Amino acid sequence: MEKWHHCAVLPKDVYNLKQKLKGSSTDASDCDVLLRQIVDDGGFVEYAKDDKNNFMYVVFQTKQMIDVLQKFPEVLILDFTYKTNKYLLPLLTVMAVDGEGHGLPVLHAFVKKEDTEFIAKCLTALSSKYDTGLTCSFMVDKDFAEMSALELMFPDVPINICHFHINQAVSRFLRKELASDAYPKVLETFMAQVYTESTEEYNSLKDDITNSVPQKVADYFQRNWWDKSKFWATSENRSVLKLKATTTNHLESFHAKIKKYLNVHISLASAIENLTMFDNGQITTSLRSAVIRANSVCYRSSTMQDDTVNTVLNTLTRFAADLVIQQLTLSRTVNYAITVANSEYIVSYKEKQHSATPTVCECSFHKQMKLPCRHILFIRQQLGLPVFDASLVHGRFCQDLASTHQSQNFSSALSTVFVPSANTKTAEGRYRKATALFSDMASYLSVLSEQEFLEKVTFLECLFSTWHEPTATTSTDTSQPTAATSTDTSQPTATTSTDTSQLTATTSTDNAQPTATTATDASQLTATT
Repeated sequence: MEKWHHCAVLPKDVYNLKQKLKGSSTDASDCDVLLRQIVDDGGFVEYAKDDKNNFMYVVFQTKQMIDVLQKFPEVLILDFTYKTNKYLLPLLTVMAVDGEGHGLPVLHAFVKKEDTEFIAKCLTALSSKYDTGLTCSFMVDKDFAEMSALELMFPDVPINICHFHINQAVSRFLRKELASDAYPKVLETFMAQVYTESTEEYNSLKDDITNSVPQKVADYFQRNWWDKSKFWATSENRSVLKLKATTTNHLESFHAKIKKYLNVHISLASAIENLTMFDNGQITTSLRSAVIRANSVCYRSSTMQDDTVNTVLNTLTRFAADLVIQQLTLSRTVNYAITVANSEYIVSYKEKQHSATPTVCECSFHKQMKLPCRHILFIRQQLGLPVFDASLVHGRFCQDLASTHQSQNFSSALSTVFVPSANTKTAEGRYRKATALFSDMASYLSVLSEQEFLEKVTFLECLFSTWHEPTATTSTDTSQPTAATSTDTSQPTATTSTDTSQLTATTSTDNAQPTATTATDASQLTATT
């Protein structure tokens, strides 16, 4: 249940700064407006202060972010980034993986410090907005505070450590402890442990490392990795739904992009504004891309002769369809053998065997993706069943869900244009702002009908051409067109003379009240708990 507390978003002291914030009341007032607007638009906001009125955290989700979370809650990625505001508050982002395999933000939080207590409070806020029983796994970068908070708030949900960060952490340690010609082999052996699905091979590789390194290194592996193998060993979590998200790259890429608009020189209000606008722009772009891909799928399917491939393309998102078609190709080209045992089928190829039925399989692809694998498709072919059926697929990958998601958000999304705050005094700043605007315009134009597209593009071309008319800046008095053709050479400058007093009058702007639309009474700020 939401409850409002009548207090400012920011107290006089943020993040226990050594000096009082300059202009904090203005920042608080601007934050009040932004956060209240998020709530008014259907989003969620929660913040807290300690007993001494010091800032603790602020969590926020736009309506678009909540919609994404509720539709794609199965795999969530967590990570922090830094240097996004002048108070140096760490920024926590939670990201979901959508039906196209893309990462989309579903929660942001600025926190006083990066510890288990604050992260747990943010996760509590997250859990209030969706059915947490639908989450199958979390992905983190071996941050112990994040992992502890997740185990506290989601005790039954598996946690996976990013494979890229595993490689980095182990490599840093081995470089310090082993000779330059020795550590690559140990690192390669350990990463083979990470990826193998076989418990026997995992144990064999562990023995290889133990027998080839000093005791100090062996103790490091035991203490930091082997005792925590459930978080990273594929042999122990091969059945966990991952959706191909074995790293935090989705979120790392997102954080790299937002750093173009967030830095240590901007206020918290500006950070929140740029962040939410960028998020909505990302979600909007994802929706538009889904429409474009769906149209492309229809075109592809109409030109193919394979009925099964057509059904796959017309049923699934492009991301899922491509994966299923790959599995279908393998089921038709690999020389599998099949036997029956205890109402199940054993699909064999060379020394590998997989137990499966026409609907489920024990292989890692099926368990980690919730899509029909090559073994299921092969069995269905042998039994004369329809090779592909929508019931074999997790609902998140069906175009019906994507269409529902698009229909609920696409109309409002079309009006969302992300034009981040930029320093328009420099050429780089003007270029950045223009690029963001026209990129969004291009996305909008791409989903129009051909006639609408041509009409709007023609209009834009005409508009653009007027900006380059040479007479646009030199003509002054249209009531006397013959002045430009005067033959009196004694006054050669007469044809181009202008009344500068009138010229500047047409370009002047009134900046006397730039903040009038954002002024507010900070005492009215409320919070959701």
